[in-house]
Amino acid sequence: MKTDKDGYVKLADTYKVSGDAFYTNSNGRPTLPLGTLTVQETKAPAGYYINNQIHTIKITSKGQTEKIQTYNAPIVKEQVNDLILTKVQLGSNVAIPGTVFTWTKPDGKTEDIKTDGYGQIKMTGLATGVHKLKEKSVMPGYELNPNEFSFEVAANGITAKTDTSGKNMTFTAGTTTGKSYQLTVEDGLENYDLKLIKVNEHDKLLPGAEFTLYSDAACTKVVAKKTTDASGILIFDEIKDRTDYWFKETKAPEGYRIPVDSNGNQHVYKLRAEATPAKGQFDFYVDGTKYTASNTSGDVHLEDVNGDKVVSITVINYTTGKLPETGSNGTLLLLGAGLAAVAAYFALNKKRKTN
Repeated sequence: MKTDKDGYVKLADTYKVSGDAFYTNSNGRPTLPLGTLTVQETKAPAGYYINNQIHTIKITSKGQTEKIQTYNAPIVKEQVNDLILTKVQLGSNVAIPGTVFTWTKPDGKTEDIKTDGYGQIKMTGLATGVHKLKEKSVMPGYELNPNEFSFEVAANGITAKTDTSGKNMTFTAGTTTGKSYQLTVEDGLENYDLKLIKVNEHDKLLPGAEFTLYSDAACTKVVAKKTTDASGILIFDEIKDRTDYWFKETKAPEGYRIPVDSNGNQHVYKLRAEATPAKGQFDFYVDGTKYTASNTSGDVHLEDVNGDKVVSITVINYTTGKLPETGSNGTLLLLGAGLAAVAAYFALNKKRKTN
């Protein structure tokens, strides 16, 4: 028997799909036989799971009449087959709204679908067959998850066709009686850049300063090594989020010395960043001091270059009496003092000769 447009089945040939002829009463009308009947769904409507519940009905009569005792008709509740897709930041439960996925349906047609403010897409009434999902775009600050997820919808549930291990995806099986199937897709964070600006105490830009970036506090594991250009700037790119780095000057510009403190120790800088783009946050730490996205000026600040985050740090080389800076006032004063001494020497000798 097959339900009509209103979801009902009646004892009539127009509802019959297959089977023997109905029992009839003396008036030739279809009727149910005495005894025990079972009713069970054998095919679900499109977009629903089969309800496997077996309904048992006992048919009895009153006396010798043909009239049967009435009974409550079974109500078979359908559970829509659905999949909830959730988009989060890698290693957290931070939802990423506005992420677009391309959905390829069993008939080959495609549709772009977008996560809501909770980072979710609820796909309901899925057609039987194989479906595919692939991330198409995500808000700035995140990297696209490049992996495609394939799943098959059948009357008895949804099964994953893709092995999600190592792909920052998690598939959780649901049930055909209430719990939705779920797919969680994680996006990693984009790398950021570290920009170092090398100047002296008079804000003169200094080319030729070499800095080395390390992955350990002891400064034994070199990540990269670069030298400031003619503008006194160098950039370490592809710096990873939530990763500790250390850097220091390993070669001073010509005419300068590597700065040290009063104890003769060189300054080693520590850097770490923790971004949460979905919340508009970019926190970074330099030598343990916290800076945020609101710090857009000063010797330590954050720059936004076409959506890419750049931590900018100005490093100062101070000149000393022993080794004045090239072209500095100290050099001019020293040169002036020298010329004055020479002039005094010649003037003194001339006076002696005159006497």
